[in-house]
This record gives sequence, structure tokens and C-alpha cells, in this order.
Amino acid sequence: MDNLLRYRLGALRAVEAAGRLGSMAKAAEELGVTIGAVSQQVLKAEQRLGRPIFTRGPKGLVPTPLGQSLLAGLSRGFREISQALARAKARTDH
Repeated sequence: MDNLLRYRLGALRAVEAAGRLGSMAKAAEELGVTIGAVSQQVLKAEQRLGRPIFTRGPKGLVPTPLGQSLLAGLSRGFREISQALARAKARTDH
């Protein structure tokens, strides 16, 4: 968990959404923030890692090998968090 403390959750959400959707604009729309905010969060995450997560091209974002590995873990982690929250909400015993 020590590594998690070094990164803002919002930045990790921005990275995951941008990678899954292949676009900063689509990630911004999904997260309800500006494209600039997503871009800054991704850039900060890349700076923390010291390596690029994406290559930027005319057809959108392409994950680097590091990005592919990171995105797989982030997607899995956010899915598990979402499921845990759904289970907690569905519980009838208070």
C-alpha cells in the first residue's frame, strides 16, 4: 500500500479511463472533468513513474508496454472496488 500513497486516486482513475477509452476527451467526459484535467493527471502519473504510460498519436493514445501492464492492474483494481461497494450497498444487515 505504500506505493498507493504516492499517487492520487484521481490520477489513477484518469490513467485507467484514458487507457480504456483510448482518448483524453472520452476519459474527461466519463469522469466529468476537462480534457486538460485528465491530461495533467496522466502527465503527473507519468512523471511519478519516470516513464511514459502512453504514446500520443493522431489516432489517440496507445499504451506503452509499461502502460499495458499498469492499465490491466488498474482496471482490475477499480473493478474490484466497484464490486465491493455494490456488495456493501446491497447488504441488508446493518
